[in-house]
Amino acid sequence: HDLKTPLTPLVAILPVIRKRVTDPEICELLDVSIEDVSSIKAMISTILDLARMNALYTVSDLQEIVLYDALEQIIADNTYLIHQKSLMVLNQIPPGLSILISPVHLETLMTNLIGNAVKYSFIDGSIYISAYEKNESVVVIIRDEGIGIEPDVLPRIFDAFYRADISRHDRESHGLGLAIAQRVADIYGGIIRAESPGAGLGSTFSVQLKKDIRKRLYP
Repeated sequence: HDLKTPLTPLVAILPVIRKRVTDPEICELLDVSIEDVSSIKAMISTILDLARMNALYTVSDLQEIVLYDALEQIIADNTYLIHQKSLMVLNQIPPGLSILISPVHLETLMTNLIGNAVKYSFIDGSIYISAYEKNESVVVIIRDEGIGIEPDVLPRIFDAFYRADISRHDRESHGLGLAIAQRVADIYGGIIRAESPGAGLGSTFSVQLKKDIRKRLYP
């Protein structure tokens, strides 16, 4: 947190300075600085997420959370990127479906999966979010129409620091988002899967979690 705090004003101030500068050479330097600061902040946020994942929850951390509402908030948090790419994001989760989970863990899990879908979607594409009950579990599915994943790299997609192909090697991606999502699923005894017909054909991520993790802790 001590590293992240001083970066926050830089992220806010540098773009404002950039708008007021007309010298082309200084503009170019500012563009590089803005990109570097954003990349560092994203990396620190990811490392903090990993640290939180290593701290086991307690029963007092658990809350009954309505999935539709939680996902609506995460979609709203990604509004800027969604609008930038003119994406249509459809939240098709049944309104009454809920799960007992730590709010921090649910937000971390779904932010990474939805952020991933937004990042790798094509302009004017669509993202579909749905969920259903399966026995004593809830399955959440996030499907995009983006760059897809080659079949030979699917087995490694959740490995830390692994990025599937060159199109995913942007400076703000550090190959940790899906590893963090996997960690959350593991904490709750869940299952997370990735499927894709291939490059350019979109991806589908599904995560299955117990509706009431207390039944796993105290059978």
